[in-house]
Amino acid sequence: MRARMNFCWIFGLVFLLLIKAVSAQGIGIDELEVSADIGEETNVTAVYLVSNGGDSGVNITLSFPEMPELTKIAIDGQSAQVNNPIMIPAKEKKRIELAFTKDAQNFYYYDLSMLINGYRPDYMRHTKVTYFLPREYTLLETSGTVTRDDSQTIISWERNNSIPLILPQDFQVRFSSRSFDIDVLKAIDKSIIGVNDAANVTLTLKNYGNRTDNLRLEDFLPGDAVYAIYSDTGNILENDMGSKVIWDISSLGEGETREFSYTVKVNSESVGNVSLTPAKLIDQEASIEKPSNPLMIQILGETSDKRYCVINGICEKDENTSTCPKDCKYDSASPVDGIKLVGFFAVLILLAAVGYLIYHKMKKQNQERNEPSNS
Repeated sequence: MRARMNFCWIFGLVFLLLIKAVSAQGIGIDELEVSADIGEETNVTAVYLVSNGGDSGVNITLSFPEMPELTKIAIDGQSAQVNNPIMIPAKEKKRIELAFTKDAQNFYYYDLSMLINGYRPDYMRHTKVTYFLPREYTLLETSGTVTRDDSQTIISWERNNSIPLILPQDFQVRFSSRSFDIDVLKAIDKSIIGVNDAANVTLTLKNYGNRTDNLRLEDFLPGDAVYAIYSDTGNILENDMGSKVIWDISSLGEGETREFSYTVKVNSESVGNVSLTPAKLIDQEASIEKPSNPLMIQILGETSDKRYCVINGICEKDENTSTCPKDCKYDSASPVDGIKLVGFFAVLILLAAVGYLIYHKMKKQNQERNEPSNS
C-alpha cells in the first residue's frame, strides 16, 4: 500500500483584524477551540467565542475566504447561516460553532481564517487546537505536544495570544496513513570524549506496529567533529561533508527490537560541546522517514587515559580489558593487567605453600604422638 503523505499545516487560524468601523467597537475573539478527528474523512469542529467590548450593540457578518462546505453552523446553539448578520449586544459574547468534513488526502495547508465585517478581529486571547490521529497512522513531525493512548495519538497546542495573528506553521503536523510505529533511539557510551579517543554509538529500533519491510537506517556524522571508523554490520560512506553509516533492513517484525552499532573517533581539532544530529529510519516503499533523538557530547582537549575501543572481536594495541572488555579478555600489553595477573598467581602460590607447610607440620606432630616411648 502506497502511503499517503499528509502535510497538515492545518488551521493557520490567521485571524485578520478589524481596522476601521469595527475596531472602534472592540470586536474580538476571547476563545478559539479547534479539534480535528483525522482519518479517511477528517471531521473538524471550530468554536469561536466572539466578544463585543464596546458600549453599544453591533451587527457583524462573518466570512471565511477558504472555508469548505460547512456541515454545521450554530450561534449560541441555534442553527444559522454563515452569511447572515449577527447582532452582538454591548459587553456580550456569542458562541459560534462551525463544523465541516474534509478528505484527509486534501487536508494539507488548510487555513481556517475568519473575517468580521471583512476585517481582522481586534484581539484573540486564548487558542486551543487538538488533532486526533488514529494509532495505525504514523506521526512523522509536529510542533505540538504529543500524548498517546491505546487507540490514538493526540497532538495539541494551547496558548494565550499577545497578537491576533497565528501562522499555519504554528500548528504543524506531518503524518502518513501507512503504519510506521517504530521508535528510533540513539545513544552513546560516553558523553565526554577526549581528542583522538573513540566511542560507540548504538541505534535501537523498537517496532510497536506491524511487520515492516524494506527499511533503511542512516546516521550522518559531520566530519569536522567526529567520524565513523568501524561498524560490524553497517556500511560506512565518506565524503567532504562527513561520514554516513547505513544499514539496509529487509524487515522488522511486530514487537521486534533490534540494535545497530558503530564506532566513532573524535577529530583532533574539535574541542567543546558538539551536537550529533538525529539518525533516521526510512521506509523505502513509502518514502517516509522517522528521526531519532539528537545527542550532545563534550570533547576534551586532552585524553588523560586510553579509552580507545573498537568493538570488532580483536584486542587492538590501544585497548585493554578495562576499556574494551568485549574484545580484550586478557591484554598482555597492559601493564596494569599484567601486574594484576602476576599478583593473583603469587597469592595462589603463597597460599598453597603455607597450606603445605601447615599440613606437614601437623602430620609430623601426629607421628610423634603415635610413636611408643623407649623408657
